[in-house]
Parts: sequence; C-alpha cells; structure tokens
Amino acid sequence: KKGLLAEALVMARGIEDVHWKASALNEIAAAQAKAGLADHARPIFAEALTAAYGIEDGYWREIVLSEIATRQMRAGFLAEALTTARSIGNASEKARALCEIAAAKAKEAKKKAEKNK
Repeated sequence: KKGLLAEALVMARGIEDVHWKASALNEIAAAQAKAGLADHARPIFAEALTAAYGIEDGYWREIVLSEIATRQMRAGFLAEALTTARSIGNASEKARALCEIAAAKAKEAKKKAEKNK
C-alpha cells in the first residue's frame, strides 16, 4: 500500500491543473490516514490546501476546500478541518463543511458514550 501511495503522490505532484492536483492530493492524504499513516497524511493535506487556494475559479475553490475539510475531519484532524472550513468564503459551502464536521463529531461522541456504558 505504502509503495502505491508514494507512486500516486509523485503523479499527483506532477499534475499542472491546481484543481485536479488539489483533489488528487486530498484523496491520497485521506487514503494515507485510512491506512494508519496519519503522520504522512497531514503534510499531504497541507499540499492539497496550497493547491486549492491556487484555484482561480472561486466556485471550484470553495468546493475543493469543503471536500478537504471533510476528509481532514474523517482522518481525525479536527483542528485542521475547522480551520479549512472557516477559510471557505462561500457561505453555503462553509456551512456544508461545518455541518459535516459537526455531524462527524456528534457521531464520534455517541460512539464513545455507548462504549463507556
């Protein structure tokens, strides 16, 4: 797995279109986190953000940022997910990202509560 992720990372870094680059890096970071490689995922999420902020079309930039925030939350990076979500300029995309983060946190809290019964 790690070898394929490394190969995918090299390919993603070579993508010139920042929209697709950000999306690819986001997918790779999420896969790394899911594979238990959180320490590798965090800087890749940062690369995805850098690429996303370079997207000139505001509509797509906001959507990609929202997707990154959601993936950061699912990877367990709550602080980063909130920072990303709060950086979204479009109110509806910001609300969508924050709602997904809140729902994930609520689900996590419910699981902990049930586990501690």
